[in-house]
Amino acid sequence: MAPDLVRLLSILLAGLATATWSRAAADGPYELSSTWRVGAAQHVECRLQVGGDLRLATDGQPRQIPMSVVAEIGYDEKLLELVPGRKGRLRSIRYFDQADAVIKVDKGGAKPTLRDHVRVVVVQSEAQQITMFSPHGPLTRDELDLIELPFDSLLLARLLPEHPVTVGQAWEHSADVMAALLGLDAASHCAVESVLGEVTDAMATVALAGTVHGAVQGVATELELKGTYQFDRDLGQITRLTVAFEERRSIGHVGPGLDVGAKIQLRITPIDRADRLDRETPSVTAAGNPDQLRLLYESRQSGFQVTHDRRWHLTADEARLAVLRLVDRGELIAQCQVAPVASKSPDRLIDLEAYQKDVRYALGDHFGQVVQATEWRDARGSQVLRVRVKGQVEALPIEWRYYLIAHESGRRVALAFTVEESLLAQFGDADLTLVRSIEFVPPAPDGRLETGSRPGDATR
Repeated sequence: MAPDLVRLLSILLAGLATATWSRAAADGPYELSSTWRVGAAQHVECRLQVGGDLRLATDGQPRQIPMSVVAEIGYDEKLLELVPGRKGRLRSIRYFDQADAVIKVDKGGAKPTLRDHVRVVVVQSEAQQITMFSPHGPLTRDELDLIELPFDSLLLARLLPEHPVTVGQAWEHSADVMAALLGLDAASHCAVESVLGEVTDAMATVALAGTVHGAVQGVATELELKGTYQFDRDLGQITRLTVAFEERRSIGHVGPGLDVGAKIQLRITPIDRADRLDRETPSVTAAGNPDQLRLLYESRQSGFQVTHDRRWHLTADEARLAVLRLVDRGELIAQCQVAPVASKSPDRLIDLEAYQKDVRYALGDHFGQVVQATEWRDARGSQVLRVRVKGQVEALPIEWRYYLIAHESGRRVALAFTVEESLLAQFGDADLTLVRSIEFVPPAPDGRLETGSRPGDATR
């Protein structure tokens, strides 16, 4: 919606107000500045509704799949740090008493939720980027996606004007602010403004509208927004927000495209006590360490789990194969396939020479030469075999890094990393970091592999 139209709507809204309010409005301008301070607590209720289509490309042909999301989120939040300024560091701690969603995709669906032991979450904003982690263990990607919603309550005050405004007056929002509020990596175009509408002794109502073009994980996206928010003049903060938006996102390296409409609603209520958060605060005053920022992927059916940095994204999760892709600043760097392999008796585990033969068989005509073959025992006592191979796919130089990890019980898991030779410097030792995090866990009752699988077959 054009900014001039937003301003016109606000003026019409003002004309419909009571005569008493009209006289009060003439006494402007109004100071709409946040008084939220370190140590203050609030309860936040959020509802997100999304409907539309996922956009895919199957065998080069475009395809659309209907989808919908309804998420209900509720949490207590305590502000831990506030550095003044539009880009100042912000930090809060939350306890999620509700975090549930119903996701429908075509004829399937999912109902993600937060596990009980990670319902305490630290949220920090620095350089307009939001980061969330739990001090009690790594989140899964699904859990992170569930609680990372647009218009995060920690950032809402950045919608407010920097100077007093009168009824009908507009102020623009920067690309950095809107990118942070919408969860974008960056915004290349931003034409969003707020306009002050009705003002009473207790409340100021503001209209918000505009368009944003930006990128998420290097993928282009366009959004059109329209909504309102209310500023409680006594409390000195935004307490209500409703924004409807439409998004059209291109197909990316780790996800489908989107053609959806959505609506987010927030209700914020100050609270006098947050005993749970008070108990947690002393242990989370320092910034999250790299281990706390890692994410968890767990295959209970196959009996293993892995933690990884946030550049890795799960793109396939089947009973016998998981596929992760490493995306750094929007660029696809590598792919990793993880698969369980048939168990063997501990005294009959495969040796390094035999594993090299399996790798060569798996690569077939793409095989060039073995660059390195090594083995060791990891910190948990598991045997690790590693084979690095150079080869080509359609004349493109590729390096593969194959791993076979064997638990002392005989259970095994195989990993295969694929990296273009030109990207090896960016990839570094990302494979070793992921492999070192592999941990065997008790498998689900139906997680037993059929015997006879070859280690190379698992990652062909």
